[in-house]
Amino acid sequence: INGFEELELDYFDFEEFISVSKKNLPINNLVGLFLQSGRSKFGEKNILLRQSFTLLELEILKYLALNLGQQISISKIFIELKKRLKTSKDSVYQAIKKLENTYVIYTLKHDEKKLQKIYFKDFGLRNNLCISKDFSHLFENLVLSELFKFKEDFFYNKYFNFYSQISKIAYISSPTLDIDLIKLRTKKILPKALELGIFHVIFITLSSEDSFFEQGVKFEVISFDKFSLGF
Repeated sequence: INGFEELELDYFDFEEFISVSKKNLPINNLVGLFLQSGRSKFGEKNILLRQSFTLLELEILKYLALNLGQQISISKIFIELKKRLKTSKDSVYQAIKKLENTYVIYTLKHDEKKLQKIYFKDFGLRNNLCISKDFSHLFENLVLSELFKFKEDFFYNKYFNFYSQISKIAYISSPTLDIDLIKLRTKKILPKALELGIFHVIFITLSSEDSFFEQGVKFEVISFDKFSLGF
């Protein structure tokens, strides 16, 4: 419509979650509560899942929940789903595009190869779809949800979980890695950062913090709460 601008409304980020939860808890407890409950109502009641998605969409979402953070192809999803229900590869493709266009999932593309990973716009939905204790990939999804604020396209490769080709900043989800191991990892990462022109690499952790430079590249280690509340 002429004179009107389309506005995309996202789910709660961590700062908004703290504001609406109104719970007087230590920050680490709030991070844990956020991880558990998610960014919207989908993290609360299973009945909402049945009301909001078709059977095919639910089966796709269950598969994605079990394979969070893994490289995924439409063919691989189709092969798995046709064991349980009658469908076609085109139907699976169309359902995934619908879930993406309605902001249920987010497709993260590899920066060079025709590969992709699929994350949830609200990681609370993932929690409601499976009981997997894969904390590492759930934390990845948590970090990505905060990056949505930038309204940029992000990519991944074997070195970085997420990086922007525009801002030249890379992000690595490392919830439990200690500083010494992170510093060892930077030695492997540095050549790729220099190749891509990345000047800032951020490790997001649960609690560790540090900052140092290597050949002009800033490596920053920061806790998730400070990372998310520092925008």
